Formats: sequence, C-alpha cells, structure tokens
Amino acid sequence: MTAPGVTRTAVQIPVEGVAVDHVDAVWHHPEGPADGAFVLVTHGAGGTIEDPAIVAFADVVAAAGHPSVRCTMPYRQRRTAGPPPRAERGVGDLAAVIAGLLRVAPEPRPWVLAGKSYGGRLATMVAADMPEVHRVVDLAGRLDLAGVACLSYPLHPPGRPDRLRVAHLAAVRVPLLFVQGTNDPFGGPEELVPHVADLVAPVTVVPVPGGDHALKVPRTRSADGATHAPAEVVAGLADACTRWLADLGVGG
Repeated sequence: MTAPGVTRTAVQIPVEGVAVDHVDAVWHHPEGPADGAFVLVTHGAGGTIEDPAIVAFADVVAAAGHPSVRCTMPYRQRRTAGPPPRAERGVGDLAAVIAGLLRVAPEPRPWVLAGKSYGGRLATMVAADMPEVHRVVDLAGRLDLAGVACLSYPLHPPGRPDRLRVAHLAAVRVPLLFVQGTNDPFGGPEELVPHVADLVAPVTVVPVPGGDHALKVPRTRSADGATHAPAEVVAGLADACTRWLADLGVGG
C-alpha cells in the first residue's frame, strides 16, 4: 500500500558499461511540493527493490517532499538469485545506475544516496570519492551529493567483528545517517558508533531497539510484546529520517 501523499511510477533506467542495458526502478513522487533532494534507494545483497524496508523509506522521504527512486542493481537485473559482486566491483555498478539517473533526471538538484545493507555500503563508497565512480558519473554530469543514508549498514560479516568495513568512511565528506538494529548480527549501533565517532563527516546514528538486519523487531525483543515488521519500523522512524534530510538544507 502506498503511503498517503505519495504516488509511485514504475520505470526503466537506461544504463551503460554494465551487462544490462537498463535497470527496473520505481519513482515515489510527493503529491505536494517536491522541493527537496532526489533520493536514490538501493537494495541489499540478496534483496530486491520490493524489500519492505526500502519501500517504506522511499515513501517516508517522498512524503516529506524528496522525490525518491528505488533502483534494481545491475547484478539483480541480470539474474533473480545469486550473490552480488564484491563491493569493490559493485561500486562501479552503482556508479552506472547513478549516471543513468543523471541522464534522465527532470532537473538538476542535490542527491541523497540511500541503501539497505550492501546497497548502503556501496553508497558510502561512492561518497568516498572513489576513482571508479568519477570515470562513470562524470560522463553523465556532476553528482551534487548532499548525504548518504544507510539502513542496516553491514559493519562486518556475522560472527566476524575483526573484518570491519569502515576504512573508506574516513574519506566521506557529506553527512551520514545510519539506521541500525540493536540485534543486527552484522553490527549494532554500539559496535558502529566507535568507528564513526571521529569521522570528518557529520554522523547520525538512529538505533532500532530489538531490530535485526531486516529491521524487524520480533515480539520477544519489542517493548510492547508485539512483532513489528520492517515497513512499520521504518515508517515509525519518519521524523528522525526527515529531520536528518531537513538538516542537509536541501528543502523538503
């Protein structure tokens, strides 16, 4: 069900330099003033653009005046199952998607990159000014990047806290938002905070008490004894997410 004040349109975004010629996407349009940033939302490693958490996030930000687009990553467009490319290769795929969006965007305005898990990790790598990104994106036009939002950032593989995925974050210069479940086996907010506290970029961490990697809160971990699905959890964080966007100074 679409959130009040939002309409959705399924589209195909042409992409170049990857093994597909387009990716499937869904735009979330505000029914009211759309004076905010464009927000690109990508899915996790094993997910799709129908992941309830990212659908809800796209609705939340669109309702606040930020047109958002959920985009399928090229590896998922090629096949319905299977692992993603390693992040160092996947960032090139995300750059191709961004370049495709820049070519078809109706007007120039700031962008916010958002993603669930693997998608959020790739978004931070784009923000870290990687050469792989510039080679692709600069061909389509300058990316005016205002911030990066991560849902369930994969700080480390489950059970492997020694294999951290944070080194590149020191090169990020735009504000970062992390929405992190306290029961996430990839790393909860208490694990994450020490690794992002001293970054140059402003960082906001929003804990989800009892939340797992999907941002689901089971009844055994919820304050009210009820199960809360990912879409409900993300919708409940609307104020925190839209406040972060407003602080970026990009309208909405």
